[in-house]
Amino acid sequence: MKKSEMKAALDALKRIKMPAIADKPLRNGIINTHLALLREQRRFEKELADLETAHLGAFKDEREALAKLQREMSAEKDAAKREAIAEKINGFTALYDAWEGYQKAVEELAKQTVEVAGIPQDAFVAEIQKQDFDLAQIEALYPLFIEANETKTKKK
Repeated sequence: MKKSEMKAALDALKRIKMPAIADKPLRNGIINTHLALLREQRRFEKELADLETAHLGAFKDEREALAKLQREMSAEKDAAKREAIAEKINGFTALYDAWEGYQKAVEELAKQTVEVAGIPQDAFVAEIQKQDFDLAQIEALYPLFIEANETKTKKK
């Protein structure tokens, strides 16, 4: 499963009514998978914060100044004043370069995979029919499903 897919899977897992899952091994597997994903999601969020600090930490003042200019521009009605503000906004080239580097680093991090125990697809489908669970949630969990003929955790 890619790191970028974890949040959606966690949100879908939260909607499962665990007491309604009669299959105890499946219920325990879902709980363990949820906990493992939660741990990985927290690591991912820390890595994202570290990337922001590394790429954008030195630009705190510039980011605040840019945000102020953007607010001014959105409130300004006079075209000439808007143009002058736009020129100032375009002058933050070092910040824009740092932002681009940050975004690329985030994209690369989000593509990385995490290994967590999967959920047996057939058992899940049999149990989830008893609950109000929509296809969007099943789609979010798709990277976690293990088909009946697989013997190992599904790898991405």
